[in-house]
Amino acid sequence: KNNTNLRTMFVKEILVDNTDENHFITIGEILNILNSSYGIHAVRQTIYEDIDMLIDAGYDIESVSGRNNTHMYHIVTREFEIAELRLLIDALESIRSLPLAKCNSLKKKLCRLAGPSAGYLLQNTYLNELTRTENPQFYYIIDTISYAISTKRQISFKYCEHLTSSKKPLKREGIDYQVSPYRLVCYINYYYLIAYSEKN
Repeated sequence: KNNTNLRTMFVKEILVDNTDENHFITIGEILNILNSSYGIHAVRQTIYEDIDMLIDAGYDIESVSGRNNTHMYHIVTREFEIAELRLLIDALESIRSLPLAKCNSLKKKLCRLAGPSAGYLLQNTYLNELTRTENPQFYYIIDTISYAISTKRQISFKYCEHLTSSKKPLKREGIDYQVSPYRLVCYINYYYLIAYSEKN
């Protein structure tokens, strides 16, 4: 019963994941996916009503005629165009501060926004051989600094020497730096922090 109440949302997910400007789906195929993936048994009329409801909610869904006058549906306008996703993925791959595992994870999330074209995006990516940080906390450090900037809070941190070896000694014998962060800048593959230090 709960799945049936969520049927319209599942129909939307099916359309988003399986259709775009060049990929279409029939009502019969939607019914099959609903049954096999969500355990929902529905009839054609309810799917027509679900699609009409999604269109009324603002989703750009188009019906076209296929072979034997079969009605097929697809999402016409997506939140991101393929070209825009391509640029975002290229930007991700160029950031050396981003660990490889996190870079790959974010790429997959972006590719899901492409629907059926996700495979095309993944096949046409090249992860360069740049030296990357191994700090798995990098993603959250950036978020923490951004939050401190927006809430006008100071931050403290230890500063490592930038060396090619895995062992990076701390500057000033590990004494904390305390600063007022002003802005994060992503420049030539690295993130930089612009901040004010009262002590220095």
